[in-house]
Amino acid sequence: EPYRRQRQMCIRDSDYYNTPQYLELAARKDFGLAAKGETVLIVPKNVAMAHTVDLPQDKAVVTAQKHGKKPAFQRNFDAWMDFFLHRDKTGD
Repeated sequence: EPYRRQRQMCIRDSDYYNTPQYLELAARKDFGLAAKGETVLIVPKNVAMAHTVDLPQDKAVVTAQKHGKKPAFQRNFDAWMDFFLHRDKTGD
């Protein structure tokens, strides 16, 4: 049963990756292509960032930042990245 479900999901995903909709999205995202009649606007990062708003942060994150310490979830993520990328953190 689990293998059949997994196979069905793979077939469904494969079918989606061959649709014109997916190919158009991939072309836009990966290659910066536009559809006929569209104009691509390249906005400098400093201009784009000048018009953003700061999102509210979790209290735990703010408290951790005040004390110069990363929140637990960030330390956990960093530990996993060190493990997967074979980084040796014993020297720190």
